[in-house]
Amino acid sequence: MMMTPSLPTSSGRSTVRAPIKSELIVGNGKEICLGKSSNISSKGILFQIPKRESSPPPQVVSTLIKLPSLSPFDNSEIESLPLNFDHQVLRVKIEIVRTVTMAPQVEERGQLYLAGNFKSPTPEIVATLTSLVEIYRDNMEYLLKMIDLLQQDRDLLEKIFFYSSQLGYINLPIEQLKQTLRHDYHSIKIA
Repeated sequence: MMMTPSLPTSSGRSTVRAPIKSELIVGNGKEICLGKSSNISSKGILFQIPKRESSPPPQVVSTLIKLPSLSPFDNSEIESLPLNFDHQVLRVKIEIVRTVTMAPQVEERGQLYLAGNFKSPTPEIVATLTSLVEIYRDNMEYLLKMIDLLQQDRDLLEKIFFYSSQLGYINLPIEQLKQTLRHDYHSIKIA
């Protein structure tokens, strides 16, 4: 029998977010830099950019966000799975709502962590992000179920590593992958 991890709830969050690690180009009218997302929802994003000691954090930034075009994971044979998923790029402004202090084991030196809301996103952008986050969440559930079944079916190992790499979990030993996935899955919040 497959076990389904339960989603936690939080009264402070109204949308599902996913721990999607992706690249983004960030510009504030004066400078352009490369950033990385930590998580994303249909309403906003947590991301990091190089810290500039001489300038305060920006209030609004323009971004190009590179996002994977994920499909739901299924029971397909490993040979029929695509080697790479396509990516899409979203152009959206972000209103910075706060600077975030990360846990020491997560924080990268020289990086500024910012949380922001998407400023006047189009309905298409909201729909794209909502769909992506839901598919990502469902794919995490599917991957966790596969890991739970691994002791009964060692043939799942290759597929687990393939699917985990598509979600950005690359080259992790199976126990570390399981712990990281469970942690990230339980960090998803629904109101």
